[in-house]
Amino acid sequence: GLRGNRLTHAGVEALARNLGPSVLSLDLAENCMDRRGAEALMGFLRRGAPHLQEFDVSRNRLDDASVAQLCYALEAGCRALQRLGLADVHIGLATQSGRAIGELLLGSSCITALDVSYN
Repeated sequence: GLRGNRLTHAGVEALARNLGPSVLSLDLAENCMDRRGAEALMGFLRRGAPHLQEFDVSRNRLDDASVAQLCYALEAGCRALQRLGLADVHIGLATQSGRAIGELLLGSSCITALDVSYN
């Protein structure tokens, strides 16, 4: 994984441009990514990641709106998602992410683990 590598939005943008539909797991937790990195990941997710089972962006400098948009992109393009890590990403300061996470959970029969701790 790419956990804990101090990746900023620039690194995440470069990575996201090169990810393909066969990715099974993407662990970007504990980096320095902000909403710009999240936007780059949304591009990857919207292109389709039908086999993605694990997605972790915990402990990054995201915000409520970015997390909401990531959830909508996951719901649309990642039907195999089983594990989602959103710990310590500054959600809950607004109301968008709660609704988006709820819709993602309702629309997915595969999710078995969700971490939203430390928000």
